[in-house]
Parts: sequence; structure tokens; C-alpha cells
Amino acid sequence: MAANTIFNVQSILFESNDPEVLMRGTMVKGVMQYESELILSQTQLNMVINLLQRQNTETTIHDLISGEPMYDGGMLYSGTFAELPNAAITLDAISTNVPMKQIRA
Repeated sequence: MAANTIFNVQSILFESNDPEVLMRGTMVKGVMQYESELILSQTQLNMVINLLQRQNTETTIHDLISGEPMYDGGMLYSGTFAELPNAAITLDAISTNVPMKQIRA
């Protein structure tokens, strides 16, 4: 993914027993903009949550994430961030040695 790519986070979805997190939103590269999904690691999820919290100090990001029990004893967590005043993050800010996978709709 190109440097300086912005991702407007709309939602996240993950299971407690799965190392991957699905993040949905809008990818912005220069003047191009399109809906996209990214597969992140749990470490990258923590980075996203920390960035969103820093950018939206009047909101507690953890309050926007809810969990529900699954049939196998795990938990399914989901969060919707579309109403946040500043839900845009740069992908460079969450780059780690674990590559992100983009799912383009």
C-alpha cells in the first residue's frame, strides 16, 4: 500500500480466538476514494484503537466496541466508528512487520 494512504475507519469485527481483525472503511489515495476492507493483526488493531482515541478525546473508543458470546465459547467483537468526528488514520501509522491484506469490494 502506498505511503500517505488514508483509511477512514467505519467498523471492525474480530473473534477472541482469531489473530486476524477485519476493518472496513474508505481508502483514500490522492483524489481516489473507494470502499475497502483490511485484514489486520491484533497488534495493528491496538494501534488503530489508540490512534482513534488520541484523535477523538471526547469519546471513549472502547465504549463503541461490543461483544457477544459465540457457540464455541469465544466472543465476537464489533465496533462502529462511522459517527466519530475524526476516524481517518494513515496506514503508515499502523505498519508493522506483519503485512496488511486488502480486500477490495
